[in-house]
Amino acid sequence: MNIAVFGAGMMGRAIAFDLSQFSKFDSIIVADANKNALQSLKKILPPKKMQYKQINLENRATVQKIIHDVDIIISAVPYRFNYVLSKMAVEAGTHFLDLGGNNDIVQKERGLSSRAKQKGVTVIPDCGLAPGLVSIITRDIVDKMDTVDYVKLRVGGLPVHPQPPLQYQLVFSPYGLINEYVEDAMVLDHGRTY
Repeated sequence: MNIAVFGAGMMGRAIAFDLSQFSKFDSIIVADANKNALQSLKKILPPKKMQYKQINLENRATVQKIIHDVDIIISAVPYRFNYVLSKMAVEAGTHFLDLGGNNDIVQKERGLSSRAKQKGVTVIPDCGLAPGLVSIITRDIVDKMDTVDYVKLRVGGLPVHPQPPLQYQLVFSPYGLINEYVEDAMVLDHGRTY
């Protein structure tokens, strides 16, 4: 099996590192527009199984070629690309995961569900840190408990030793971070979302 990570920023680098160390994929492609980010990643990851491609996500032909050459895509790029990438992945029969960052984009991706089922493709939007990984871990913990009265999840890039000017650890896409502050929060309460 082959996998591609779109984005060689801090999140994409971490994903690529974990895949290179702990997965059994035959090949791992990391694709990004930033040549320096790719070169930097190339220095720290073992060359075995790794491929690096400088791409412009606006160039659909190049993106489609990568999507067709792999079994799974992980998107670690700004959320504005995720709907188009997920749509292209579904049409190519390639599984797709993204780190999310915008509820409207996720809703559009959910609209691809019936087509994805027809193509035998899994699309998992919004599986970044929170919502995402913390939700998955919490669900696992809750499933192992006899009873649970209440769960409250909070997460953020608040460092132990904040530094000016933001007093914040910028590890996420700035677009997604800003969106977190302007988009309404989604609440899941006893199976209802509001």
